[in-house]
Amino acid sequence: MGQGLAAIHQDPEVQRAFFNKPGFFKTADAEEKHFVSIAVFACQYLFHPLIETLLSSRIENEFTTQFAQTADKTTELKETLPRINFSTHLYEALINFEADFALASDKFSLKSSIGHLRSFMEHLCQEIVMKIEMTKGVEFSGDITRPVDVRRYLSDNKVRFLNQQEVNLFASAYGYISDKAVHSLSTEREEALMCKNLAISLSALFVKRLENMISEAE
Repeated sequence: MGQGLAAIHQDPEVQRAFFNKPGFFKTADAEEKHFVSIAVFACQYLFHPLIETLLSSRIENEFTTQFAQTADKTTELKETLPRINFSTHLYEALINFEADFALASDKFSLKSSIGHLRSFMEHLCQEIVMKIEMTKGVEFSGDITRPVDVRRYLSDNKVRFLNQQEVNLFASAYGYISDKAVHSLSTEREEALMCKNLAISLSALFVKRLENMISEAE
């Protein structure tokens, strides 16, 4: 298990971000539902063997259904990206990732497709920074190619796009995806699915939040 994913369930700040609210899995807030999705993805990956052993088939089926319902936000992303004028290049990158992932037939082609997804997520966040600059007038002074500088800007007190718990979660997820997309020789299918679900769910959350920010500023 990669260090990035380990941080998701070991970091107490991330745990509080997930689980400290009453009625967590019944929340009606759209942003919180995205984080519910991410929590489900992590639990599915980490505890699936235990679930198969200990839970009845009915409960296992309900868990699997919940996982399937939250597993893919790609359609939402494809609808929102052009609506708020993200670059055509970014939209095409998402479409190409989908095609590559669907055709991946072994652990090496899966690793390659996850690398494309990592690049999509990086460039998405870079474009988000540029759009926030235009919307809120807060200048970005770091290196746009460095994810840590991007995260620092998004959590800046003048921007407040991400809170610290969300930054921790984002950094952990990005670390796990990078581990599987870049540092590993190959990626197993379950690991690739985990990377896809984390990246797509976080990306959908960020894009929706940006759309709301732009709407409020108009």
